[in-house]
Amino acid sequence: ANGCVYKDTINVVISPRPEANITSNGNTTTICEGSSVALEANYGYSYLWSNGDTTQTIDASLDGQYTVTTTNSYGCSFTSLPTTVWVSDGPNMSEIGGVSDIIVGETIYLTNSVTGGYWYSSDESIMTVSGVGETTGFQVGTATITYLVYGTGGCQDSRSVELNVVPFQSPLAPTTN
Repeated sequence: ANGCVYKDTINVVISPRPEANITSNGNTTTICEGSSVALEANYGYSYLWSNGDTTQTIDASLDGQYTVTTTNSYGCSFTSLPTTVWVSDGPNMSEIGGVSDIIVGETIYLTNSVTGGYWYSSDESIMTVSGVGETTGFQVGTATITYLVYGTGGCQDSRSVELNVVPFQSPLAPTTN
């Protein structure tokens, strides 16, 4: 106005846009019922997950979509794309059927409502079990028989039963008068 010129300096800081990415341990987000998967947000100054947690890493154990909002040291925020966690049910197994004591040399057949599993004996010198549940006693003692089934997503379930192998008892001979 009166020929005067005013000069001022302003420092402008352009902060980098924060990024919000989620990674999971093992690179999988399908988990078995009763387990969890660690979800981790990339670098940030603060974190706010869709489940309310405020740490960089969370343990997700429920079905659903998870997002994280990261805030950098300049106060700029960004929300990640959703990551979906799937919880896979394990096989719905019953208890082992056909259970009874086994006489040395005898064979019984064990069963379960879920097919396609694997049978195991804790001590094959006492009793063995085949892939179809055929169980044979070899010597007096006790062994645990386990049936293991893998379900969807690699989830597993098992049932076990302790069986006794007993000695052969010959029937009493009839008495004559």
